[in-house]
Amino acid sequence: MTDVEIRVLNVSFEDSVSAVLDFIRTGGTTFPFIFIDPTGWTGFALKNISPLLKLDPGEVLVNFMTSHIRRFLRDEGSLQSFIDLFGSADFREQVSNLSGMDLEDAAVFEYIRSLQREGHYPYVLPSIVLHPELDRTHFHLIYATRHIRGVEVFKGAEKAAMSEMGRVRAVAQSRRQEERTGQKSLFASAEAPQSRHYTDLRERYLRESRERVLDLLTRSRRILYDEAWALALGSPLVWESDLKDWIKDWHKAGVLQLQGLQGRESVPKQGQSHFLLWQGTEKGRPRR
Repeated sequence: MTDVEIRVLNVSFEDSVSAVLDFIRTGGTTFPFIFIDPTGWTGFALKNISPLLKLDPGEVLVNFMTSHIRRFLRDEGSLQSFIDLFGSADFREQVSNLSGMDLEDAAVFEYIRSLQREGHYPYVLPSIVLHPELDRTHFHLIYATRHIRGVEVFKGAEKAAMSEMGRVRAVAQSRRQEERTGQKSLFASAEAPQSRHYTDLRERYLRESRERVLDLLTRSRRILYDEAWALALGSPLVWESDLKDWIKDWHKAGVLQLQGLQGRESVPKQGQSHFLLWQGTEKGRPRR
């Protein structure tokens, strides 16, 4: 292969930002995709990676080590390192008095807001990576892009990855059980259902995402399908098929009308100037 150049730097990531920028600039019209993959939450302070975030065009994918961050987020001894990570101390107010999934979500979405603000990204989306053996979230992959096509690709990859992740986790858990008991499972691990943690997460984000879309509809009454699409897909484990199911239910109940569809089109599509017209009450009943 002659069209790939690899350059290795024996310095810290933060100290290599200028060299990375120089490397990108020598690539001419190359589209930069920055993957930041730490082992914790230090070594990529927001102010230090800011030049990479501001590359335009450009996209960024950050491995947000959720399990470690959740554990130490309110540790006073780690405060400065988290201020560096988020870019300010504002996150403290958002995570105070929270625990469990509420704390985890607050931390992730505070970091998303930090990336949006620093890099001027219209779209920043999180995706969950589950622990291979335990029923909990291991880390989040947070993707920042300035193009709607990037959102489409990322969400498609997320949906495919969750199916494969379930299979891999089932194999790992089966192997762990076999090592502990000395007995093989009677069932093929690849056929194991998704974990309860995954199911709880999916239900949680579906409920929250649906409520956000419904709130936007009841306040604005008429919105582009693209607005509902971007809002719904901003949550992990929520896909366009879910949004279309909600729209179908609301339309069937008589509280939502579709505008701008042509010919035989029966479902709205992104990028086609299709509108959603809300005709119900805040609670979803048709207006009299």
